[in-house]
Amino acid sequence: VEVLDNQIAPHTTRVYMANAITFKTEPFAQAMKKIRRHDEKLKLVHRLDGPYYCSRYGKDPRKEPKIINYSEDNRVYQINHQFACASIFQSKWSLEMNRLLGYKPKEPVTVIPNAVNGDIFHNRSRREWDPYLTRQVRVLSSAWANNERKGFKTYQWLDQHLPWG
Repeated sequence: VEVLDNQIAPHTTRVYMANAITFKTEPFAQAMKKIRRHDEKLKLVHRLDGPYYCSRYGKDPRKEPKIINYSEDNRVYQINHQFACASIFQSKWSLEMNRLLGYKPKEPVTVIPNAVNGDIFHNRSRREWDPYLTRQVRVLSSAWANNERKGFKTYQWLDQHLPWG
């Protein structure tokens, strides 16, 4: 298996995985059309995210009196309907929010949750918890954005209150 980062697959590829297309969709669509002219059997599995309406703009379709479809979501679904043979979501929440907004991802649809590697992050050989904190606690974390919905306030609190050193 050859993995390409941010590239359109060469003509020898049978399946292309589009990971949460959030970029300018027109060049992608043009490239896919060109490839399909030479290889109509190319399959696109589309990993959908968001929707932007909720994740970027902080709206909740369960609470909003008037739902506005954003152009980013509409463009993503144009790609999905035009090229995808299947759709993947990283969470049930994301799938449900997209459906609440009226979007119909290309079937079949499945949820493949983001997950940690159990061979690395596990509780085997873990030291027993020390309630008196005679040793420093190690914290490992990462974030992709300073979005409050993704724990940014918690990161700020940790940064201000943990003893670094």
